[in-house]
Amino acid sequence: MKDFVTKEKGKNVLYVQLDKALYERVQFVLLWYELYSTTLQDMGRCVANADIDGKQCTIVWYVDDNKISHIDSNVIDNVINKIEK
Repeated sequence: MKDFVTKEKGKNVLYVQLDKALYERVQFVLLWYELYSTTLQDMGRCVANADIDGKQCTIVWYVDDNKISHIDSNVIDNVINKIEK
């Protein structure tokens, strides 16, 4: 493994050669995600979870109603600001 590691700007970098095109795999994952999320949205149900500052932030939406929860109200304000932008 050390044969493939080099230093760049003081950090270890690993170079690899892919047997298959990474781009196609990324496209496939994106297409699956779009189909999955669209299906949930068509059902009128969606939930998103993220770890923010070590705590779970949950966003739930149904049609045009939204609920955002997090232990820190500042995180909620930041999420709302990002959504509004």
